[in-house]
Amino acid sequence: LAKAGLTVLKLETGKGSLFFMASLQRYVRHVWNCDVPAMKVLERFILRPLTLVLGHLGYGSEMIVYAGLRQG
Repeated sequence: LAKAGLTVLKLETGKGSLFFMASLQRYVRHVWNCDVPAMKVLERFILRPLTLVLGHLGYGSEMIVYAGLRQG
């Protein structure tokens, strides 16, 4: 962004479990050729709270950047 003449105004990370769950499902299918067992229970009671906390700590599954033109 700096090379493009922009400055970061705000940076956030996503707080949802959707992308994490999709990645986990693809990984399990690739390695073990099956679906994640008890996917709904795993997502609701473990992964959704975990991704929410990680998102608030800046370790979310996607990055949202607000940028503006650099002054001067």
